[in-house]
Amino acid sequence: MRGLFNIVIFLLLFIRSVQVMDTDLVDPFGCNETLFNTSACHQVSYDYYCTLSRSTQDWFRELYNEALADGPRTRKEIRTLDDAERQAYIDAVVALKNDKSVWPNKYDAIAMIHTNRTLCSAHKGTNFLGWHRVYLLIFEAALRQKNRNVTLPYWVSVIDNYMDNHPIPNNSVIFTDAFLGNSDGIVRTGPFKHWKDLENCTLQRELNSNNSMPLISPKIIDMIQNNLSVHHMKQIVYDENDDWTTLEGQHNHAHDWVGGMMHILDFAPQDPVFVLHHAFVDYIWTKFIRKQHNLNVHEEYESVGQDVKRHYPNRTMDCFYWLKNVDGLDPKLAANVIYEDSPACPDCGHSKYLKCDATFNICIPDDKTESAVSNQVSWSLRILFILFRVMMVCFELRECHLFCGDCTGCRDMSYDAI
Repeated sequence: MRGLFNIVIFLLLFIRSVQVMDTDLVDPFGCNETLFNTSACHQVSYDYYCTLSRSTQDWFRELYNEALADGPRTRKEIRTLDDAERQAYIDAVVALKNDKSVWPNKYDAIAMIHTNRTLCSAHKGTNFLGWHRVYLLIFEAALRQKNRNVTLPYWVSVIDNYMDNHPIPNNSVIFTDAFLGNSDGIVRTGPFKHWKDLENCTLQRELNSNNSMPLISPKIIDMIQNNLSVHHMKQIVYDENDDWTTLEGQHNHAHDWVGGMMHILDFAPQDPVFVLHHAFVDYIWTKFIRKQHNLNVHEEYESVGQDVKRHYPNRTMDCFYWLKNVDGLDPKLAANVIYEDSPACPDCGHSKYLKCDATFNICIPDDKTESAVSNQVSWSLRILFILFRVMMVCFELRECHLFCGDCTGCRDMSYDAI
């Protein structure tokens, strides 16, 4: 028995050392160290530009038209979906990744919209919210081509601020096999395990790697949704405002918190958590618009941002040649989407993954539920898993040397300073 104990200790220490090596090698080109280069936005051409073929953009237009003609559908917080609903959503996402009828596949084709010039025109200004709303509508329409009953969920990351022992990310059920898979490096578990992009980059995450990065602030969200003095769009997107008091600035937190591919603008949509996060951002904007209506405020598109010219109202919306930036504010874009309110006490959306903290009257992750899920694995299976992981990590170390390929120009932009 003592011999078996020593073997287990040795394996644990070996795995830890390999994981350190894995962390060093997984990003040899320093992609995760680069910052958003603001000057690069000004150096590139101001003309309309999209790297995708016109036929692919035509497909986006078809999806857009389908989204508007599809009729109202309801988006829910992902933890309030029942098991069958969540599995149907996951299956539809995987089906897009496997569908190569559009080059290179339907999932990656949509992810590629969030690259190159759009890194400048869809961030740090007025176009941020409208451009991403169009992106979500197109992605959701593609999902519904796979399963008519699927709608895009959203992830209320604010709830994960209240995890027990925060900021330990493993407490979040979002990053378990039943949802999005593991959060500690290359995604090896769950429905999206070993996903690769066009450059053979393997999907990876590094949740809260510095143990200090907060998620979206509940105070800022409350200000956006309820403070009556905050009632114009220019107050919640980047301009001369304090970046961290804006919705756009707060949205950066989750990108940094998830880390890995989510931390880099060009790579972020490769992680399925991207659309869940931006659906939450869109949910907050929807609540903000509701407040505007109650105040009888009629929003007008005002071009603000660090790269103002790219946010001009009549400029073509990048990769969506049939739209102008100002079209992102068109009420018809939101008319076909109904957001179910985020989980609230006392029932917390009837989710088995959430519970009500009666002291503060907020919903928090139910760690007991998450622990019960993890404890279903017996110790014998865990030992086998350790042995298997040793072999997998050793094998994957070779491919890590190739990670990221050419990381130059706009591909180097991260969410650190957006």
